[in-house]
Amino acid sequence: MLNDISIKPNGKEYLDIINKNGINIESVSDKNNISSVVSCETEKLPLAISLMKDNLYHPNFSKKGLDEAKEEII
Repeated sequence: MLNDISIKPNGKEYLDIINKNGINIESVSDKNNISSVVSCETEKLPLAISLMKDNLYHPNFSKKGLDEAKEEII
């Protein structure tokens, strides 16, 4: 669910940026931890870290994603 989309930039802009720059960001979480991994070319690392940070600090969960998470928990 953390991989969905973040607030800044918006969803389409975010996807355009990561696709255009060859950035892959994967985040996983459990009850007590959040982990995030970035893969990209070295020169794209500052941008990738900025996007990863935005994902972690400003997540934007879709209604569908929240409903699915609630079903898994219940």
